Amino acid sequence: MTPVFAWYSHDPARLEHRWAQALAGMKGMTPIKGFGCSDCDCQSHLFHTVAEPDLARFATTVGGPVETWLKPNPVPGARATPGTERA
Repeated sequence: MTPVFAWYSHDPARLEHRWAQALAGMKGMTPIKGFGCSDCDCQSHLFHTVAEPDLARFATTVGGPVETWLKPNPVPGARATPGTERA
C-alpha cells in the first residue's frame, strides 16, 4: 500500500480521538486496527480508503481546520498539490 494523501492539522488541541471517531463513521474507511491507539478505546488512529473521502464533510464533523498532504506526482485526477487544500 502506497499513501497518496494524508489529512493533518496544526491545531494545538489533541484531536486524534475526534478524528478517529469521525473517520470510523465515514463510508468506505477501513481502520488499520490497533494503530496509534494503545492508550485509548479507539479502533485505530490510521484509516485506509480506496475512494477519495469528502474533506469538507470531515472538517465539519471534526470542527476544525484540516490540511492535505498529497504525494508528489499523485495518481491521475488528484485535485491539489501538497499542502494547498484546506477545509
